[in-house]
Amino acid sequence: MTATLDVVDVAQTIPLDARLRAPWSWESTPEHAFEELGTIQWGEASYDFNQTAVFRHKDTGTLFIASDSGCSCPSPFEDTTVRDATVIHHLRDFDAVIDGQRNSEWAWERERATYPPTVDSIARVRKAVEEALRR
Repeated sequence: MTATLDVVDVAQTIPLDARLRAPWSWESTPEHAFEELGTIQWGEASYDFNQTAVFRHKDTGTLFIASDSGCSCPSPFEDTTVRDATVIHHLRDFDAVIDGQRNSEWAWERERATYPPTVDSIARVRKAVEEALRR
């Protein structure tokens, strides 16, 4: 799922091609100025990933949500930029992306074994977003 960037004033201060995570790194580097607030793994991953994550721009506090999937060769989100993400202005923005992702997951119904951990991670990331929006 690729979301679109909302047109907001803050987008003028953050380059649209800024990567949310540095290549081959699970952590954002200082030059990228993003921190990851939480990740949701959709289903069980073995040699692949299917994730939705929330990132905060360290300088502006702007929250972004993005999804990425693929094989285990690239790191998740290494090619994801601000342009690929959705700005989270309100909790409903987070909920809309999560609902869309949940509804698009073809294996969601068949992967009952991973359903509780996914629901738990959604709740955990949602709480982190809620707290970040209060700041």
